[in-house]
Amino acid sequence: MVNPHLYKTMKSDPALTLEPITLIANAALVVVVGPSLKVKTLAELVAEAKRRPTELTYASASNLSASHLATLLLERAAGIKARHVAYRGAAPALNDVVGGHVDFMVTTIPSAAGLVLGGTVTALAVTGTARVAAIPDVPTAAEAGLPGYTASAWYGLLAPKGLPADIRAKLEAAAGAALQRADVLERLEDDGAAASAMRADAFAAFMATERQRWGDVIRDANITLKE
Repeated sequence: MVNPHLYKTMKSDPALTLEPITLIANAALVVVVGPSLKVKTLAELVAEAKRRPTELTYASASNLSASHLATLLLERAAGIKARHVAYRGAAPALNDVVGGHVDFMVTTIPSAAGLVLGGTVTALAVTGTARVAAIPDVPTAAEAGLPGYTASAWYGLLAPKGLPADIRAKLEAAAGAALQRADVLERLEDDGAAASAMRADAFAAFMATERQRWGDVIRDANITLKE
């Protein structure tokens, strides 16, 4: 969904070479702040960023990672601007948030849940449409006062274009059966993800919307990569 907006030429475009089978799951992210920033809510973070334009810093797991793009979208939705500090992975990024070297981060829930529950970082909001079982006391962005903001790392099953209908049906049925299993649902829940029953047509529409949305974010941020 992202690469076509970053590279002028690609050997293949997923929208043209793959067809959707089903969306497997949606995993929300979480907005966390460390001790360097004395805010307790998402609204307070937005207010502080507006009070000090471009002064706040945010960490990401890497350039153009889910955490980076989700924060760019947060900036866009809230009308704020902060300085990006890219790391090689979520762990070192969170270490510097905990250490007070970087102000905040949008990150995956498994990477931050222990720190949140231990009180080492403060979770301001999850980025999905519903609260997450792993950190149930953390509100959604909508509940925290930013209803236009959602972001997730989603997982889907796709196949090469022209897949025979009988094989498509078997794959779809197998995915649906897997998502009824308690152990699969438990593993998804541990990852902060919610299982989905989205079928092919709806999944295709969802991917088209995601492609447009992240393309807008990348263009607004004026991000390009060398070929």
